[in-house]
Amino acid sequence: MLSRNSLANLLMSIATGDLGRAADLISTSEELDATSRALLIEAVAVGPDRSADARSLGDALRSLGAARHLVNECYRVAFYSGREWQALTANPLFAFHSANKGGSALDKWVHYFAIYRDHLEKYRGLPVRVLEIGVQRGGGLELVHHFLGLQARLVGIDIDEAALVASQPRYDVEIGDQADPEFLRRVSEKHGPFDIVIDDGGHTMRQQIVSVETLFPLLAESATYMVEDCHTSYWPEYADQGPGGQTFINWAKDRMDDLNAYHFSTQKDLSAPWQTDLAAIHA
Repeated sequence: MLSRNSLANLLMSIATGDLGRAADLISTSEELDATSRALLIEAVAVGPDRSADARSLGDALRSLGAARHLVNECYRVAFYSGREWQALTANPLFAFHSANKGGSALDKWVHYFAIYRDHLEKYRGLPVRVLEIGVQRGGGLELVHHFLGLQARLVGIDIDEAALVASQPRYDVEIGDQADPEFLRRVSEKHGPFDIVIDDGGHTMRQQIVSVETLFPLLAESATYMVEDCHTSYWPEYADQGPGGQTFINWAKDRMDDLNAYHFSTQKDLSAPWQTDLAAIHA
């Protein structure tokens, strides 16, 4: 399979429109077998749309079982070589992300910015309380604070004490495990009730499910709970089984049943918070 350096050279050729060189790089690569060469050469022959070529290359590499970070680089080039990024230029979250070259480290999938805007717009300028699970170096806190405004109070939790150093003194950061219900309850009691929760933590099934099941009943009215990186439900290395051995995606499907419980439940009183207080699920 192509190495990182080989892929970088190949993507540079595609991004500059030199498909002949791209084909030569593939055909002369000693890292590929004959079948892979043929598939990748066909993939980069889409032209003259550079974005389509990069996306086609990513699709082909994915079908060959290439490492995810290599495939993602193809899609990244496809995004920035096309016009999709132009549609995001008016989005203040994307603008902050793009301009944040000297601030706290920040890494987000670009398609998240429209989602953030759509679901958090109603909180802008208000004294809301925000909890971010998974602080790393504080870039996510800076991003959300920039979008919501100075009245928003942001709190983070992380298992790594380096996050505490990186985020203070501007933000309160509590160190603990998001899969520990008692820790989450203490954070909510101390800093909540939260209007917004963003789970960008460890992304394992246990972490995602325990966090939402613990925090949801403690949220403020009309709150929004967002879980990032739900694709880890399909990655075996993140299985870390949650309650009942569920993935987070399957857990969310059950919540859709709860959302409609009034229409099928024979119970006189619907008591689960998902049945009484859940307004909508967006995927």
